[in-house]
Amino acid sequence: MAHAISPLFVEHHPRGPRDVIGLVNTNSMMVSYAVELLNLVREQCEEAHQITALVMAAVKAPMDPITDDVSRLRPEDDGYQVSAKQIRSELLYLNPPSGSSQPSSTLQARYSIRCAPMILGNALDILNFAEKKILSDANSVADNPVFIEKSAEYQVAHAGLFYAAATATAADLMNDALGKICE
Repeated sequence: MAHAISPLFVEHHPRGPRDVIGLVNTNSMMVSYAVELLNLVREQCEEAHQITALVMAAVKAPMDPITDDVSRLRPEDDGYQVSAKQIRSELLYLNPPSGSSQPSSTLQARYSIRCAPMILGNALDILNFAEKKILSDANSVADNPVFIEKSAEYQVAHAGLFYAAATATAADLMNDALGKICE
């Protein structure tokens, strides 16, 4: 990490040893990398929605899994609704309405089609939670020890805030979401 951050010291000189520790601490690197990975996995999820719409159009799949009527059967804050709406939007972009909509059918669409909003919606929920965990570490002190001001004096506390458990959890969640997206 020291070599990675050394260019920063050409223009900005550290004021003390805590500045250097803060820069070489792996938490900063882990959180930065987690943000980059989150964006990549979100892009994969976006592409999976597009691919689902393309497949639905190609096989003339019934719209049942992505209709508002079906989406409303899931809780309002559920990723299913977001996913169904996104697939519907992509499908409408591919096939603008021409007076008639894709008919509902008593035959079921392929499993991968009719379950796509459930699978991708779940992946979206997981990614949203992973983002929350990443932001938790990004917006927190990641140091040990920490100095807490107490009425004009400082108390030293060894709290292990460097552990980055939230970012590690986010990485596991992103791995899980990516597996679901691949389904």
